[in-house]
Amino acid sequence: MNLIFLLWSWWLGDENQGLTSFPINQKNKVDLAIEIEHVKNVRGKFLVLLFTQADGFPGDSHQSVFSGEYPVSKSFTIPDLPLGRYALSLVHDENGDGKLKTNWLGIPQEGYSFSNAKGKLLERPDFQKALFTHNGKLPLRVRMIY
Repeated sequence: MNLIFLLWSWWLGDENQGLTSFPINQKNKVDLAIEIEHVKNVRGKFLVLLFTQADGFPGDSHQSVFSGEYPVSKSFTIPDLPLGRYALSLVHDENGDGKLKTNWLGIPQEGYSFSNAKGKLLERPDFQKALFTHNGKLPLRVRMIY
């Protein structure tokens, strides 16, 4: 039993070290449909990042495996995404400045969300909790937080 736990721990890695990384299947690429709930308005654009490792999550586009901008709507599609495990971060960039607007305390003033987010976050989002499996069968549903 201890050996199984040790192997499981090794595979998951230590998120605090940013070492967790999940392989993606480069051969099988399928569109990822994303459905968004509770969009406040259609001003601005969506900023989308996908990560396969904890390093850089949720906001460093240089460490993401996908970075894109989409018109604000209730759904959009990321084309030809390799099957695998990802964590998504999403910003409703209402003022179009290309980043999440925050107040002087760092509290978001624009909408945001993450894969598997349940409601307002009072702390930094957790990469492990945000992971989802892209298998090409179901859309990813995301709920905006304002």
